[in-house]
Amino acid sequence: MNKKVYLVAFSLIVALTLSIIAPVQSVKFFKVDAVSAATNSENTSTQKQTTTTPATTTKSTQTQTTVKKSTTVTTTSSVNSIKRLLALGSYGEDVKFLQTLLNQRGYKLKVDGIFGPKTLAAVKDFQRKNGLKVDGIVGPKTLAKLNPAPAQTAATKPAQPTQQQVPQSEKVAVKIGKVDYAAHGTKCFTVAIAAVAGDKIVAAYIDDYQFMPKDVAKGVPNSDQEFGKSYPEGYVLGSKLTNAEYYSNNMKTKAGSTIPIDKNFAAIVNYVKGKTISELEAKLAQTTPENMVDAVTGATLVDTHGYVKAIVEAAKAAR
Repeated sequence: MNKKVYLVAFSLIVALTLSIIAPVQSVKFFKVDAVSAATNSENTSTQKQTTTTPATTTKSTQTQTTVKKSTTVTTTSSVNSIKRLLALGSYGEDVKFLQTLLNQRGYKLKVDGIFGPKTLAAVKDFQRKNGLKVDGIVGPKTLAKLNPAPAQTAATKPAQPTQQQVPQSEKVAVKIGKVDYAAHGTKCFTVAIAAVAGDKIVAAYIDDYQFMPKDVAKGVPNSDQEFGKSYPEGYVLGSKLTNAEYYSNNMKTKAGSTIPIDKNFAAIVNYVKGKTISELEAKLAQTTPENMVDAVTGATLVDTHGYVKAIVEAAKAAR
């Protein structure tokens, strides 16, 4: 699959993800996650994130909502060494390049290749100071401001290009599917998004939402308004990715986990990219939930099987 397809799919996922606001129907349903990083003071059970859980727990997954979108797009050239849109949840060598550019502008980021909350805050601050749209998404305009000389070089075209020098437009049909899922236990819910070209997953996104102490966690929009009136006292509904540092520390303290939640999610997303829906379904059928962790390099979550299944369901919703 052409690398340009991944750029297109990722940009579409970013646009769709920004519009997600997770609904809260019942306080009873969303409580503290007792399996990984429980936050309720009454919960005294501890369980290592690398240990196995009963199959009956991981099998309690059910798709609740599906969204389907289809579009035809034209791929474009990338700027410098970054060949895709970068946003919260991205990771890799191009994210290290972004962090290096930001540090050259006075920011003090850890160059670890993970687009986390601190990198997001730096990007938004840079966009704000440079008259750009403050959306936290690093695209051509933001890159042009960060590294203007290479951007201008890439934009320069020959005065009289020959027919061989002008690339043909490559159109790729990409479909987007989204589901709300129960990938991990009964006290949180998962949002999964998949971009599909044909039967192949070209990009994906996952996040979990659960109630967290409001004095240490950031809640979803309107948590301090009427939407938050149904919350348990002292808690807000929060994204695990948005609150990755807090949640990962809880995972380490209560379950002995050594890999942060955002890196776990990134490893799962990296595993499904480039695979077909049928390939993933066959793998899920052949692999027990306990052994799925060994199949996904870099993931230690006991419910890795459930998260892969959530992405597959999102991909199927796109068809």
